[in-house]
Amino acid sequence: MKKVMLCFALLFSFTCSFAMAAGRPSYPFNDKIASGLSRHHIIPWEELVKFGTDNFTSDADRTDLINAIIGTRTVNLGSFQGNVPQLVAGLHTPQNPEAVEVWQSLLAWTQGNLVVGTSTRPDDPGSKFDQVAYNCLKVVNHDAAYTVIFADWEAPTATTAAKKQYFLTMAAHDIANAAGQPCWKP
Repeated sequence: MKKVMLCFALLFSFTCSFAMAAGRPSYPFNDKIASGLSRHHIIPWEELVKFGTDNFTSDADRTDLINAIIGTRTVNLGSFQGNVPQLVAGLHTPQNPEAVEVWQSLLAWTQGNLVVGTSTRPDDPGSKFDQVAYNCLKVVNHDAAYTVIFADWEAPTATTAAKKQYFLTMAAHDIANAAGQPCWKP
């Protein structure tokens, strides 16, 4: 009986952890962009959600990342508004589905991984690294120590520890506005 209960608990945890399979998490920030523009992910959102879920597993790691993502921004945390410890506790097994949804939305929409640009792109890479968005980031952000982390993330030699640091760095940065820049043209 214990084995059956354990199997159900693991299945429930697995199902909740992969709730993102139903679609991209909702955008949790209160900023607005003009019509005809989109927020483009440099690193695919699915990759960020998977990496964050798999590698920010301690309460301290999760809290640090959530606080970096929130920063001074206005963020919709649902019923966890103003209560990051409760949000983090909701990620323990058995997981609170709302906590998982909020966590995944924060990971997917990490501001430093986003570049605002045209919504009509014939070269949108889908669920692959967005080289065009990365090039546009470098056009509007001249901090090479920051922009290089995206190339470093993609490097086959990137360690989990290094990627965790890159993620924290992205979390602390704001969305890049490259609207109207020629870098979007193929």
